[in-house]
Amino acid sequence: MATDGRFVWHELRVPDPAAAARFYGELLGWSADAVPTGVTFRASGVPVGGASDVKPGIPSHWTPFVAVADVDAVARGAAAAGGIVTSGEPADVPGVGRLAPILDPHKAIFAVLHPLTEPVPSREVGAFVWARLRTPDVGSSARFYEQVIGWSATLSPEGDAAVFDLADGTRVAEVLPATLEDPFGWLPFVRVGDLEESRDRAAALGAAVPGALVEVPGGRGRFSIIRDPQGASIALLEAY
Repeated sequence: MATDGRFVWHELRVPDPAAAARFYGELLGWSADAVPTGVTFRASGVPVGGASDVKPGIPSHWTPFVAVADVDAVARGAAAAGGIVTSGEPADVPGVGRLAPILDPHKAIFAVLHPLTEPVPSREVGAFVWARLRTPDVGSSARFYEQVIGWSATLSPEGDAAVFDLADGTRVAEVLPATLEDPFGWLPFVRVGDLEESRDRAAALGAAVPGALVEVPGGRGRFSIIRDPQGASIALLEAY
């Protein structure tokens, strides 16, 4: 399908999905529909993600889902390349599709999904528009995702950063070294209309807003990373 290789869903794992629905509804204007596993988030009526219970002992986090044509083949490839399919094997989820949650060799969580219906891509306010991976080893992470997902990785001359592209040249994500200040693993970026207003609202709603605004290279926008009240990190992006 046309969305293969793209991020098509983001699942928030938290102790209290209902509280998360209230927070993100007030922050981003998302609506939330109750489902058996928790809630589904909609931005302007379009499903963009959901929230469900996190397992005991695991911190709150977002899990990005990548659309693939053959979940079973990708899961086998991930295991052969040093990843772990955390569910043991892929599974069919009624009304959703076939999926497999995977830990990459550096224990960053993501999932692959063959959805039952073609997702509707969006770049509008409230949609997920970018992704960043923080990892201890940029080079080995780039090779893993090239091999498993089929992305084309381009490393910086120094080898300390990389970007992932689809075969048609669409850029889908970036890879940076892990640091003490930035969250490890996959970080989703959601588009907002006014970054400063969104940061202030997030803080008023109980989120931690630890860093300054960051300009996107090339003057294409700016972003800020926040931690929601249950500790999950997300980046708010104001695109120009």
